Amino acid sequence: MTPQQKTQTRWQELTGAVRKRWSALTEDDVLSVRGNAERLIDVLQARYGMAREEAIKELSAWSRSLAASPR
Repeated sequence: MTPQQKTQTRWQELTGAVRKRWSALTEDDVLSVRGNAERLIDVLQARYGMAREEAIKELSAWSRSLAASPR
């Protein structure tokens, strides 16, 4: 499995957690991200009116929380 396939597979597993964390995101928003961090940052900026740096911090904090929690 290529790294891109792994990211896409993992993203499919995480879509529920993404929608729970950022409830203003629509299903179309989440599907359009397809595991692309840059796209998620763009979507967070659009839906929440965040500055780019704020969206990056949000994503980083969320990523760390996922890494710390048991699967």
